[in-house]
Amino acid sequence: MLLKKSIFSLFFLLGCSAFLPAQTPEAEFNYPAAARRVPGTTLRVMSYNILADRFNRKMRPASERAPEVAEIIKTLSPDIAGLQEADEPWYPVLAERIAPYKFAVNPYDTTLCAVIYDSRRFRQTGGGNFAFVTEELRCLRYTVLEELKTKKRLIVTNTHWSLKPFTRLANAALMIRYIKELQLDYPGVPVICTGDFNCTVESAELMYFLKESGFSDAVETAEHVFNKEFFSWFSPDWKKVRGGRHIDHIIFSPGIKALNAGMIAGEKIYRASDHTPVIADLEMPQ
Repeated sequence: MLLKKSIFSLFFLLGCSAFLPAQTPEAEFNYPAAARRVPGTTLRVMSYNILADRFNRKMRPASERAPEVAEIIKTLSPDIAGLQEADEPWYPVLAERIAPYKFAVNPYDTTLCAVIYDSRRFRQTGGGNFAFVTEELRCLRYTVLEELKTKKRLIVTNTHWSLKPFTRLANAALMIRYIKELQLDYPGVPVICTGDFNCTVESAELMYFLKESGFSDAVETAEHVFNKEFFSWFSPDWKKVRGGRHIDHIIFSPGIKALNAGMIAGEKIYRASDHTPVIADLEMPQ
């Protein structure tokens, strides 16, 4: 029903929207300075594609990059994070290094979408996977976390959309459906979505998702934004980060406010993966 109601607007958006790379300044090298949270932050979230070994053609294997990825996570110190492309080689080399962070749900699966959380602040009370039937390895992983002190709950999702525009539209429609199901199961609980969406906020797919869900993108709505105008994906062959828009996102339900958000850049960042992390300092509803 949801897809039928929106089919006209989907094709209209596809026909009218186009990605035009902008002429942008060089990325601000803000690692590790971005570790400091802005005043008023009650939750820090990170989304980070750490490059699966199965897709890796030009960078070092996970076993060699793990110390740098772990250092980046612990330095930026998110309360929760979505890690995309976390395939089987990543877990044994990363799990111990990132303590006290824990992997949510069952990490040893084939979805390549992991969620980690700071066990000093949260405990996991639920979780699982919703499959995207359109393509192998695409899914929406979710976990329900409970804050140890306040007992407040939080739904965290992580996803990795397709490389194909029309398939991403299907991913968007299914993700909206799955999130609505979670909201019915957990009424009033805030939802935070992390992911490599493989598209910018100007794409038809993400515009559709934001419109139909009523959610907001952290980098688009934050009071302070940094490194907004460059790709969050890069190739080691490039001599510099190309101008454009980021394809990795942190998105959240109404009632949450983004105070500070953007891409993390630095020499160590470019050695650790072919994506840069995105972080967001959020003010959660009371």
